[in-house]
Formats: sequence, structure tokens, C-alpha cells
Amino acid sequence: MEHVSSDKLTNSLDDYLGNPAFDPHGDPIPDRNGKVHVRDIKPLTDCALGDRIRIARVNDPSDSLLHLLDQKGIGIGMVFTVEARQAFDGSLELRSKPGPISSLSAQVASQLLVEAVEP
Repeated sequence: MEHVSSDKLTNSLDDYLGNPAFDPHGDPIPDRNGKVHVRDIKPLTDCALGDRIRIARVNDPSDSLLHLLDQKGIGIGMVFTVEARQAFDGSLELRSKPGPISSLSAQVASQLLVEAVEP
């Protein structure tokens, strides 16, 4: 559709979707003027214990990773606190406010980009 769309169609679609700044995997979507919203994001593996973070982007949108994250109830926009890091393998434990602790391997955590959330 990108080759047959008009500005009117594109703008109507954008309005219908609520003018999203990011796609479902967390990648930025330029606005009508071509501006891209920039965020200060970093890999989850770079976070310290006690950090409150929001999942901002998934680096590897492979089906297997997305399925695993879905099984663990982890998605873009969700807020967690980094509760623990295992010395043996670097795996992380995250807690969401209403939910239980989620454990992620260092490999999975390295594919998640996060932004800081004020306490």
C-alpha cells in the first residue's frame, strides 16, 4: 500500500491508530513531519538492582523470542523493578507491581531495551 497511498489516506490511518510514535516492537514511527521521537533506552542487562524500568523495544523480533515473552506476560510498555541478578549466569529477576517475579536469561534480557521510570 505504501506506493499507492495518498497523504490523506496516510493521515487518516495515522489518526485512526491514535498517532502512534512506536510500532508493536518498539521501533520509532516518524510523525507527519518526518520527526522521530528519541528515547534514552539501554539493554535490560545494563540495569542495576532496584531500577524501575519500562520495556521500550525488542531487538530481536523473532517468533520464538516473542512467544517466550508472551508466555512470561512481558510486553512493550510494561513496568518492572529489577529484583535480582544471578552471579552464575547473569539471569535477571523482574517484578511488576501487581504480579509475580519473572525470571529472564541474560540472552533474553540482552534483547530487551528499556527506559528508566521515575519512582
